[in-house]
Amino acid sequence: MGYETRVHLDSGIFNIPSVKTAGSIAVTKTAHDYKDKTGQKMIAGPQTGNTYKYKGKSHRASARGERPAKLSGKLIEGIEVRQLSETVVEVVSTAKNKGYDYPAHLQNDLDRLIMTEKDAQEQETILQQNYEAEIGKLIL
Repeated sequence: MGYETRVHLDSGIFNIPSVKTAGSIAVTKTAHDYKDKTGQKMIAGPQTGNTYKYKGKSHRASARGERPAKLSGKLIEGIEVRQLSETVVEVVSTAKNKGYDYPAHLQNDLDRLIMTEKDAQEQETILQQNYEAEIGKLIL
């Protein structure tokens, strides 16, 4: 008399398309979070640069090494999330000022960091948490 053991693994964790979808959701969610936090950090400051008049109102600019101070809001509005593939997303600032690349000018020429390495490292931790949460949904 022989014995036969059968195991049926039907959890979503074993479904490759479901796992890819979970990864894609985690990456996209993290990118949008990064975009939102970048704008919030620019608004929150600090801004310790010079104060000057802009369109009749007083404006305090950022100093070197600080995030750009919000002036018109175009820089924050220009932050975009671009889905390059299922699991590759980039967060970029596309704001233009009179035709030139304003974000690059701020970061490279004026040392006004829109997005920092520390920000990216923090988002890596959040990505891991988001991925674990999405995978966890497949197990239940």
